[in-house]
Amino acid sequence: GGCNGARILYPPATQWQGYSKLVQDGAALLEPVQTEFKNISWADLIVLAGGVALEISSNNSLHLDFCGGRTDDSEGSAWKYLEPTIYGNVNETADMLKEAILRTGLSNTDFVALLGARRSIGNATFPFYGVFSSNPAVLDNTYFQNLLASDFELITAPSGSLQYKSVDNDIYATQTDISVKFDAELGAIVQRFATNNSDFLSCLACAWPKLMNADRFDMPHCLPGTTSSTSLLSFSSTFSNTMTTTTE
Repeated sequence: GGCNGARILYPPATQWQGYSKLVQDGAALLEPVQTEFKNISWADLIVLAGGVALEISSNNSLHLDFCGGRTDDSEGSAWKYLEPTIYGNVNETADMLKEAILRTGLSNTDFVALLGARRSIGNATFPFYGVFSSNPAVLDNTYFQNLLASDFELITAPSGSLQYKSVDNDIYATQTDISVKFDAELGAIVQRFATNNSDFLSCLACAWPKLMNADRFDMPHCLPGTTSSTSLLSFSSTFSNTMTTTTE
């Protein structure tokens, strides 16, 4: 799939489990920016906004690169056969999860780092419920520490979903989190990140551009350290002036 095309804004992606409200809320936040600065594509804006949100949530301990140039599709049929096979539902096994990771082209370390970013900040997305970290306003390794320290029981959440809840506190988990915790290979990465926040953020900084540029066939010029690869906070701080000048 990848980010090029911004196909997450269209069916079938908007019909996949948990995607509809997530896409609606995100698009509503970004629409005024895209309306004002029409020279930036939706695809670039989504990547830019996601990266800046991660950097700010890490208290600027995370530094990501941004490489623009994505274009927008007018519909989403190119994703017709790309529905995720892993959502976090209780019938999903660790083997299914690892097969899905393999198909993405990401390493196990990449995947666990990206999962940590998704779980660390904010609330669960529908149909799941609750928070996965005791410090959900900050992007750090607290999620991994909570995951290892908690004993979970299967419950029916207030949202109606079957998921897991810590027996000691209000930390929640999905089957994906449980699989990552108890699988030997993935669990070793969880333990590694739980003890070293810098290691987690460093691996996330490597995994993020792989995911964001997965379908960029011009990707070589987007690699970290190249002239087209720009610090996100640096880019976003000058974004308004740059786009205003471009559109005048």
